[in-house]
Amino acid sequence: MAIETTSNQTIISEHINAYDAESIAGGFVYECSCGERFENAVYAHNCRKCRNYCVFGYCTHVIDIRTGEVVMGKEPSEEEYAEASEAAHMRWEAERAEVERWEAEMRREEEAQMMQAQDEEEELLWDIQDKWKER
Repeated sequence: MAIETTSNQTIISEHINAYDAESIAGGFVYECSCGERFENAVYAHNCRKCRNYCVFGYCTHVIDIRTGEVVMGKEPSEEEYAEASEAAHMRWEAERAEVERWEAEMRREEEAQMMQAQDEEEELLWDIQDKWKER
């Protein structure tokens, strides 16, 4: 990617896509591991989204999109990425199972509360009927 700056005007060569060109023009030139763009490399390296969207669970590196160079951290190798990806998928599957268990428990509690409310309403109706019989 080549960018030339001449007196307050930035000229971007044709092989940079439109999204990158807009980011550069807006000053968002640093990209973290998950792809979020920032104005500052330190902010990019502390990206909160990487916790959820990066298989490592943290930001591993920051790239200057103007040059394509890593300016902070270290870009993981394919082996490191594959290992982290496998671990992340196992972790995400465990989290998904935990959420499903929690949702099932919430449904059971909700059903129990509905049954209790229905029983209380029925008991109230029996009490009303008994009072009418006593008259």
